[in-house]
Amino acid sequence: MGGFFSFILGIVLFAYLLKLLLIYVLPWFIRRRLEKMQGDCNRTNENRKEGEIRVEKTTPNKEYSNKSDIGEYIDFEEVK
Repeated sequence: MGGFFSFILGIVLFAYLLKLLLIYVLPWFIRRRLEKMQGDCNRTNENRKEGEIRVEKTTPNKEYSNKSDIGEYIDFEEVK
């Protein structure tokens, strides 16, 4: 009988610790990640002058580079 009560006490204690973890640790972790992301964004934008436009070239997507395998185009006529 004592094993059953210790098991129930363990589950209740675990649930309480999990609740404390979600209330205090998770918001701290999320806040820290958001501040880091904001700092990264600010560092990339601090070298630019106001009104400056920068165009970055990207490599073409290889999935759409070969359009010969897509299929045959079929024109349709509207029937009334």
